[in-house]
Amino acid sequence: MNMKKVLDWVKANVLIVVLGVVALASIGLGWFFAGSLNESVRKTAQERAAKMTDLTGLEKSSVTLNIPGKEPETKQVVINQQILDQYKKLVETLKADADKIRALAVSRNRGNHTLLMEGVFPTVEPSMKQTVHMKLHSAVIAAYSKLFADVGAGSPPPAEAVAEDLVRREGQFILSTLRKANREALDPAEKKLLADELSRNRLALYAEQAQRISVYATTDAVGLPADPRGRAAPTPGEMFDWQWRYWIVSDIMHAVTDAAKMANNGEAGTSVLRNPVKRIVQIRVEPAGFAAAKSSSDGGGNAGSGFGGFGAAGGAPAADGQATDPNAPAAAPADPNAPLGTPKVDLATEAARDYTATFTGRQSNAAYDVRRAEVTAIVATAQLPIFFDALAKRNFITVTNVRVEQWNPFADAEAGFVYGKSPVSKVRFDLESVWLREWVAPYMPRDVRAALGITEEPAAPASTS
Repeated sequence: MNMKKVLDWVKANVLIVVLGVVALASIGLGWFFAGSLNESVRKTAQERAAKMTDLTGLEKSSVTLNIPGKEPETKQVVINQQILDQYKKLVETLKADADKIRALAVSRNRGNHTLLMEGVFPTVEPSMKQTVHMKLHSAVIAAYSKLFADVGAGSPPPAEAVAEDLVRREGQFILSTLRKANREALDPAEKKLLADELSRNRLALYAEQAQRISVYATTDAVGLPADPRGRAAPTPGEMFDWQWRYWIVSDIMHAVTDAAKMANNGEAGTSVLRNPVKRIVQIRVEPAGFAAAKSSSDGGGNAGSGFGGFGAAGGAPAADGQATDPNAPAAAPADPNAPLGTPKVDLATEAARDYTATFTGRQSNAAYDVRRAEVTAIVATAQLPIFFDALAKRNFITVTNVRVEQWNPFADAEAGFVYGKSPVSKVRFDLESVWLREWVAPYMPRDVRAALGITEEPAAPASTS
């Protein structure tokens, strides 16, 4: 009876009974469903956090831009296709600019530097092997003579010519002005008048010559290579140094002309009296490492120059006297008759600096060679900066050291050197010039390439047709 009442009540209150059962069940099973739900939520949250970390990393990507001429610049950017396209365009633009600058640098460095004789560098033509050193020597001597003539260089009038002119003038002055028969007939006062007249005439002759030339200089100032006849034949490297030295001297002498133009509103061919550089006393080119350092009697022109550091042990010396890596690969094939290949020039090489030699720190490397020289000259003191500017504009030349000495022009006038009214100084300065291997190395003989550590692309096989 009681059970029937219970069932009737349950039937009448089904919703209440179901909710009560669910409530009681949740007490026992809640821990199970709660744990499963938490794990799912935790996993989803972790996945979203990882994705957010990736997005944040992309947003904060660090990019360093290396722009030539500026310090490297680091930026935080979002990497996307637009950024990549812009970066590619920037790189292509910088590369194009670099190629233009390189081409301009090579063109300026090459300038008018041509070989003094064909068929000699980098290899001698077979028909010339026995006489090449004689023919090249003659070509070098002729080239220096032409160079000094082209820049208007010259000497004071010869002493014999001056003496003859003064003898003639003396006779005229005694007969026409003093009205005496000869020198013996002159009294002391008349002898003084004659001496003053001859002195004025002598200075006038010197001044006339100074008006006819642009600078006092002769080829003796550069130490020409000695006549090879009766001597051991020079090596290809020594002969190439004859060529290279000529290029260096040519740049210096043309800078003398450039300075004259700068000082005279572009006018060329002006006189010693108006030009900044009055006299080139000496040009000493530092010996190249691949050529024996010779005295002036051997044609090197560098005796007592103070240049040193050549032929040192520990590797083949470079063009500026610095020893190269003794472990560097040999540049030339062992067979001396093997054809020369195309020299490898690494334009991307790091130009290491050595400030113990000069303030520029430049030294020869895989991209260029440094050649140094010492010049002694008489220069108008106030116009010395003009000369240095002219040198700087001529083929990457840098003046690295200067010694200036006050000079008495009257002492030189006794020997026929007339400089004009402006105060002059004797200047001794060091300079260095840079020579890009991109155009110089193809001319270098085998022994020069080996000494400088220049490797080669394999030579093309000889044609059998």
